[in-house]
Amino acid sequence: MKPSKQQFAPLAFSILLYIYPLEAFSNLIVLGDNDDDATLILSIDDQVVIGSSGWVSVQIDVSDTDVPLTAGDSVTEELIDDDGGIVDDSLFSTSFIVSIAEAAAGFFSRIIDAVFDPTPFLPDGDNALEIFAQASVDKDACGFLCNNDDPKTGIANVSFFETTIPPTIPQIVTVVDSDDDATLTLSIDDQVVIGSSDWASIRIEIDENDVPLTLGDTVLIELFDDDGGFGDDLLFSSLFSVTEDEILAGMVDRSFDAIFDPTPFLPDGDNALEIFARASVDKSACGFPCENDDPETNIVSVAFIENTLVPEPSIITLFSAGLLLLSFTRRRIQN
Repeated sequence: MKPSKQQFAPLAFSILLYIYPLEAFSNLIVLGDNDDDATLILSIDDQVVIGSSGWVSVQIDVSDTDVPLTAGDSVTEELIDDDGGIVDDSLFSTSFIVSIAEAAAGFFSRIIDAVFDPTPFLPDGDNALEIFAQASVDKDACGFLCNNDDPKTGIANVSFFETTIPPTIPQIVTVVDSDDDATLTLSIDDQVVIGSSDWASIRIEIDENDVPLTLGDTVLIELFDDDGGFGDDLLFSSLFSVTEDEILAGMVDRSFDAIFDPTPFLPDGDNALEIFARASVDKSACGFPCENDDPETNIVSVAFIENTLVPEPSIITLFSAGLLLLSFTRRRIQN
């Protein structure tokens, strides 16, 4: 049965929130200033993913109301990081020359995207810059002892973030290996936000088809990062003993989450680990010498992404409004 229009609206809203996370929303700040013949407008997003474009633009309008424009007049624009009394950082600057046509029209207007890398200007331990724009208009007709038109906007507080939106929706990858009486299963997401949980689980199943289970048998579970032959990194391990109930059942079947911090193991300039699981089953009844059941899964490449964005109050309000819309529409459908 196809969904009705009333059903489709909340469904579409939910899909939008899942595909385009709340953290991706930002607020546009518009600041302006006028000084004699010059008007400057700064339009800038308050949250920016580093490396993105089109998030800041500067518009300068210059008329000939007080002093006429002539061909060759110059206009300079700058984007500045306010360091609070210390020497301000120039983030971006550009200059224009008034053309013959603009001088004849008596009006000059330009809108530009100010593209720059904020990373070198971000303070240690902080992700925000205090940004404002300023312009300087040099009119030849103004004479030697003439104050330029120098508009300067207010300050916009802009937060910068490393991208946290995965290129695709994370997929669960499951790899399995069996060795004699033991079967090991690793289920793991291929894209993980650092600090999240429940993204990797391990299941070990042990029967007694070949060798019986006895009290005191032990099972070691390990999760490794494959370093390509340079000595694998141990990410997680757990050792447990077989219980009396498991011996009576003739079967061990345990599942648990493998929780660890991947940050110390990530190579410089890379965000991925090559992860596999291994188990070692020590059955006392196996005797000596005896080969343990040692299943080892295939490798799964897992990308780890930092989660740095925190939803603004306005975003929380938007999300709440969406939930109210879902509730209201569902109530109408039921009635």
